Amino acid sequence: MWETASDKGNLRGGQSYRDSIGAEDFFRLVSPHTNRWRDVTLPRLGSGNISIDWLSQNRIQLSRDHRCLSLCWSGSPSPENPIMGFSGLAERLLELKLHDLHVHPTDIRRVLAGASQLVSLDLESLVALGERENEVMPENDLNDASRSTIDLPCLTKLSLKSLPWGILGPIVQNLDPSNMEAATIVQHMGDNQDQATPAEPLSSFTARLVATARWVIIHPQSTRVTLKPLSDVDFQYSVELQGPLSMILPWLRLRSLPQITREHFVELIISSDDLGDDPEQVVIENLLHFPRVGYLVLRGERESWRWIWLLSQSDAVQKDPADSEVVKSWLWPELKYLEFNGDSINEFTILSVLLARHGPQAARASMASDKAVPRRLAFLWVRPGKKVWRAEVIDRIRGLVAPGRFQWVNP
Repeated sequence: MWETASDKGNLRGGQSYRDSIGAEDFFRLVSPHTNRWRDVTLPRLGSGNISIDWLSQNRIQLSRDHRCLSLCWSGSPSPENPIMGFSGLAERLLELKLHDLHVHPTDIRRVLAGASQLVSLDLESLVALGERENEVMPENDLNDASRSTIDLPCLTKLSLKSLPWGILGPIVQNLDPSNMEAATIVQHMGDNQDQATPAEPLSSFTARLVATARWVIIHPQSTRVTLKPLSDVDFQYSVELQGPLSMILPWLRLRSLPQITREHFVELIISSDDLGDDPEQVVIENLLHFPRVGYLVLRGERESWRWIWLLSQSDAVQKDPADSEVVKSWLWPELKYLEFNGDSINEFTILSVLLARHGPQAARASMASDKAVPRRLAFLWVRPGKKVWRAEVIDRIRGLVAPGRFQWVNP
């Protein structure tokens, strides 16, 4: 294995080789022989180590003997980051790590399609170059039907961050996360463009990730939405979708989450600080219609008041089917857990919400209008603040929540 010295701009050999040589001399001498190595690890490529021009003119030779390939550019990100080309296949490759490089998508797809034993895949900040024209590929590089799809059945660790759609899509299109130990996705969704076609593989893969656990935590923030499971599950994943909420939330609600076939629930975190001073109406509307919300965490006074008030309204959600009159319903009737700050919402307000949703009048009104009664809260958490709640009101609140399920949570 060869790796860069961390203290000098040279490349240094393994334990049996200690004499430093110039980086470009090293690459010139050994690059024709990389197909003989088991591990190729170059973690600190950068302008102080080797020139971009040299890397752009020489390709990494792959072979079936490779087990690990790790190439990371540590220079300043720029349009001049090195172009890294690959020839050959690595059928026995176990680990692949590529960061901050300009690559040809066909190279990446071909290498991954032939690496069915891959265990760990880490790709970050790759820039896609156009397809090479009139290039004659070696015989062992040619695609055939068996290598046309990226499968990776042995993959246990996955990290894909800031990739072009032409690289990300083919990778996640057929991946099965059920046998993985960890997965991380960070992707910019783009502004004001139709993401239906390029983002479709990601929408399906996100649905498959969510389906690995019964609960998914969804946290909309000013410029991104994050998804992750509860901390007590074996398989930990993280999806960060970057871009405007007005585009990401409809994409999640209409394209991705409806593909989940197994029962699941959403823990939704809504924060005044995260949504900004004046959230767009499209953001509010998509949160209103968000499916399968079973756990709601409210932070900040403005958004706490907004959503607590909406929870008290039997006609908070309006649907307008094409072939019938407008249908009005409760907000999130499957809500089981509610958490908020005791200074943002007082005891009388939450009591009125519980009476509206679960009191005797709510049951009678529901029977008269054929509306489903919202399920009784299984747990109500209140984070205590400076304000003191009246004991008699707290007793009434306890009676409207499942027995023993009203709790003050220390900050």
